Parts: sequence; structure tokens; C-alpha cells
Amino acid sequence: MDLDLATQKKLADIQAAATPILQQLRVRNETAKASALRAAASEFKAHFEKEGFLVVGGYPARMTAKYQHLEFVLEFDEQERAYYWAILKLQQTNPKKPETKVALVRKGSKGPRVTTRIGRPDPIADAEARLAEAQEALDGPGIEFDFQIEASVNGSNARAVKNYASLRDVLLEHYK
Repeated sequence: MDLDLATQKKLADIQAAATPILQQLRVRNETAKASALRAAASEFKAHFEKEGFLVVGGYPARMTAKYQHLEFVLEFDEQERAYYWAILKLQQTNPKKPETKVALVRKGSKGPRVTTRIGRPDPIADAEARLAEAQEALDGPGIEFDFQIEASVNGSNARAVKNYASLRDVLLEHYK
């Protein structure tokens, strides 16, 4: 769709207004994510130290908990995905057991949001709606996270998802 000069100028003005708001949101969200991952690292350390393990490393680096020949590892993968803010990889490496992937997800999120429009596209209305949504997000409460594990149901291909309020809760359930 070719846009006339007035529409292009209006879109440029909206984008200029949105840029600082989106930057502030990005910084706030990255700070919240780093805080959640630092808390997870502290919970990993506290969980295993309470059991007499020696824990080395810390967020954002790999962490290892050792007790004699037993070894558990926590790694942080902060590559963003469509639905996950980060993946924490938990594994008992000695003796070796399957890795558990714990996803950092937005609390209350049901997955990626999809908007469907019927009718003729209106780039100005779309841009103004995105700007208003960004401003509302910035004015609202900060982002909160859950820790999510996806597992097979009774060994089948079906998947079940379970959310936890903290990594501590994951550890208490899976690494007692």
C-alpha cells in the first residue's frame, strides 16, 4: 500500500513519540528480567548449600553445586523467544540425568497475543493504538515473571505446563 506524504509524516511523528516510551519499557523489562534471574541464582545457591553442597558460579554464568561425586548445574540462556524471556537449564550432571528446562515467562500470560482485523488497514490507527498501548504499559505496574516447566503427560506426546512462583518452588518439587 502506497501512503501519501501526509500519512507518512504522521506515522513518523507517532514513531518519534513511541521511541522513548519503548526504550524506557525495554530498560524496565530487562531490569526486571535480570532481577528475576539473579533471584533464581540465589535460590539455587541457597537450596543446595542448605543440603551441604558447595556452590560455585553465579548469574549470569553457569552455576555448579557439588557434594562429593554429586553435581548439579544451572545455566542461563537469555536469548529471547516469542513467549519465553529466558530459559534456565537445570541438570544433575553426576550421575547424569535428563536436563530440565525452566522457562521464564510473563506472569499471567497465555502465550503470544494475536490481533485480527477485518476491513481495510489503517496504518495511522494501528500506530496510534500501539503508542497508547506502550504508554499504558509504561504507566502500569512493572512486569512480573513465573517459572514454567513443560512435561509429557504419562509418557505420551501430550504436554502439560506447570507454573511456579520461583525457582525455589521448582527445586523443592524436582530436586528434594
